[in-house]
Amino acid sequence: MGAFPWKRTALRLGAILIYLAALYGFLYLGLRPVADFWVSTIFKNAPEPLDEELPVTVTAFRPAASVVSTIGGKGEGLNCSMPWGIDMAFAKRNDREATIPVRQRFRQACVFHDLCYRHGLATYGYSQNDCDELLQEHALRICISISPGSTLNECQIDAKKVAAGVKVGGFDSYQGWGNSTHFEFDPNPYRATRFSAVRAVDHPFKKSLANMLADEPDQLLMKFDVLRAGVRLRCVNCAHRQPHPEELALAKASNLTGLLKSRHMHVERDVWLPSSRLFAAPHIMSDEAGSQVLVWVTRQSLTNTDACIVAIEPANLLTDTRPRDEGCRRGASERVSLTQVDLLSSAPQLSDLRAPGIVLTGLTAQNTGHLEICVSHNVRSSPSDTNRKCHVLHDKTGKAISGSDRLEAFQNFPIVRGGSHIYLSRTLPRKGRSDSVDTGRVLAFDVAHDHMPSSVKPSSPIALRNRRFEISDSYDPMMPITFDPADMRMISAKRHQSWWASWFGSSEGVLEFYEVDLKAADEEPFQASGAINTADPGKVIKPRLIPLQDASGSPGLTLHGSWARRPIQVIEMGSGSGRATQLVLSRSAMLPVKDEAPAVTATKTKTEAPRRQATSGTSSRDVVENTRFQIAIFERPAAETKTPSPFKFVRGLSCHVSYTVLRVDEDRVKPCQRTVSMVGSERATPATMLRGAQLVFGRFAKGDDLSLALFDTCLPAQPIMIAPGSAVAPPDRNLRRDVSCVPVKDAQELAEPLVEETAN
Repeated sequence: MGAFPWKRTALRLGAILIYLAALYGFLYLGLRPVADFWVSTIFKNAPEPLDEELPVTVTAFRPAASVVSTIGGKGEGLNCSMPWGIDMAFAKRNDREATIPVRQRFRQACVFHDLCYRHGLATYGYSQNDCDELLQEHALRICISISPGSTLNECQIDAKKVAAGVKVGGFDSYQGWGNSTHFEFDPNPYRATRFSAVRAVDHPFKKSLANMLADEPDQLLMKFDVLRAGVRLRCVNCAHRQPHPEELALAKASNLTGLLKSRHMHVERDVWLPSSRLFAAPHIMSDEAGSQVLVWVTRQSLTNTDACIVAIEPANLLTDTRPRDEGCRRGASERVSLTQVDLLSSAPQLSDLRAPGIVLTGLTAQNTGHLEICVSHNVRSSPSDTNRKCHVLHDKTGKAISGSDRLEAFQNFPIVRGGSHIYLSRTLPRKGRSDSVDTGRVLAFDVAHDHMPSSVKPSSPIALRNRRFEISDSYDPMMPITFDPADMRMISAKRHQSWWASWFGSSEGVLEFYEVDLKAADEEPFQASGAINTADPGKVIKPRLIPLQDASGSPGLTLHGSWARRPIQVIEMGSGSGRATQLVLSRSAMLPVKDEAPAVTATKTKTEAPRRQATSGTSSRDVVENTRFQIAIFERPAAETKTPSPFKFVRGLSCHVSYTVLRVDEDRVKPCQRTVSMVGSERATPATMLRGAQLVFGRFAKGDDLSLALFDTCLPAQPIMIAPGSAVAPPDRNLRRDVSCVPVKDAQELAEPLVEETAN
């Protein structure tokens, strides 16, 4: 962590004291209008909503079919980081919902903002201002939905106060380069001008052409560059060859001619998607036959929730995706499945119902004021023109979910496995209800075939299963630990540290994992007032610590808190009784400047030296930077147990990555042509961007061996395949990369910090 951060702590204390003195001074003097004017003057108006759409619910994207979930958030919990007493800054309303504390009332917006601060830059290129403006926009939508007695102007002022409070409480929490890490959470990243996402898909032709393609990898790494104008694809580990005639036949693309037929498999290409829409990264799904398919949910605009769902098979992505006609309509393309639907939801979810196929579902309150789930028809085929069917959700007493209860479902990652849907929410306390600030709900229901609009059977009622838990939001997010919909165990990663270390940043503490069994509590009805829990209080869901073991099986292994910096992947391997759950952890650090190697070596060409000497004010040591990357994999059986079974350390690698800049940018503008010693550790350089890069797990090399691929922004066509040994990436004209990895033999090394750079 470097030297003790007195400067950062002093800035934080100073800003909070100024804010509190100004704001609370106004409030105690009865001058709330003055405080409102002060906040409204500093912050710009939030855009006026044109509909009743609720703010975005964060969405989980899986990089590979074997990934059950990815745990982001850096083990710090998800909440509203606002100063104490902030509720005094908000005027009381006459409606019942106005008594909800600000931290819970606007928690959904704060969850998105927390993830934006921690992962937004490395994932979407979001600046701190982007995150703050999105917070204000989301808070405005919440206020309009939850406070029907408020005017638009009052809600705009409240949204500005939320933005002001979070800025003061967490203004220095925004993660720049070197700290921000890749984690996809935004279902509609319309503010991003360009971002990349990688998906690991099964080789679409190898199963049918095993003998012909025996030397090719089992899985392909498809890198998607999402732009404002469309999406581009590069298969980074595809063979450098033209598609075989047999492959074109399997992809139903034998009629291709000219350049399309002779285009090499690894060459970058456009992915056809309907134009003039808002683009996101694709979801990876499996169809009825178990084959993988990539699905895009493309919104038409910000003024409505109308979306075009585009489903494309990997075989077509590698050959041709051109349609016969433009637009999102049935029959527009033989190679792309298109579905136009409006589910009245800001974050619709894909659900695999198997026999009928893949459907899109959307949790909404726009339609009738009650909480509803809207379901599309099969996105792979459109048997009817009816694009949606909505169903009101009822609790166990048959009561429709309405009022503030309906809003609790929009506050955490949706968990969708098959037709099983789970939404974890924090309750919204009101007068007459004895909820604690840690009270939450498990809102679970099942979507079946007869809930689709194309079903000829009458729809069965959808019953909402409501369970209560008492878990601090420092454990959020809680993510699934297995693919089995009947298994309701969740896993949480929490960084434990003292309040002193948390405030002053003197230590990162330790990383702990907790298991949460959502079946531990009894189902309860919704109640507007009075005590909530009608079941046994001893059955309230609680988190349980998961023990860790070293490679020999000895208990008591601890992990340093730096393992929480990067997202953690939960992976399920095998089948039947042999199923296993793996945790893939990673961390990185800049190596001290004193360890840098000289840039000029005997192997360099004569033409490179003049280029380096031409850079004014730089020495030979300025063109090299080094970073250290570590991987740790833990495993345990996937089957359910009464108590959390331990995760055992099975494999670890420690890698040294060195970058040599061959053409230094004298102006220090181009990130891939500068180093940390030139611009500092919090600005984009090859090494600082690598520290936040996306990590993908799968079978990417020849044979069946599992491997890890780390994607390098500066060398996008050459991901780092993390394995024991050394490798040198073929240099481009600006940059050379050297990688050396050795196994981690002593698990106790995982409890130690990585050395950070302390001098710039």
